[in-house]
Amino acid sequence: MEAQRKQAPSMGSCPACGAPLAEEAARMPGPHEWRCEWCEAINSLGAKRCAACGAVYPRADQDAAIQRAAEARIQSALDEIEIRERIRPKSFWKRLFG
Repeated sequence: MEAQRKQAPSMGSCPACGAPLAEEAARMPGPHEWRCEWCEAINSLGAKRCAACGAVYPRADQDAAIQRAAEARIQSALDEIEIRERIRPKSFWKRLFG
């Protein structure tokens, strides 16, 4: 029995699943376009979603909001730790760590 070799997908098919790519996947995006990282369709720079697959593109203002929320959560946790350390008697730590 001869082992079958896997062949690399052609330029016209998805490297992951082998599905045929849209014709525009072979062309390069223009100066006011960009390629969707999910399906490789070409979309305008201002698009919020991919016209082909519907993927939502990240936005800088969303990244900033996520960063602010993370920093606020970290600060809240640090504040809670500080409050708990002030409330606990020092003898607790001596009993715990000797």
